Amino acid sequence: MRSQVEETIEVIRPALQADGGDIVL
Repeated sequence: MRSQVEETIEVIRPALQADGGDIVL
């Protein structure tokens, strides 16, 4: 479960950073 979530985050994270936000786990 955790690894799947991390894979998803790696996919969406660049878009969030480009939007000026970031994910904090």
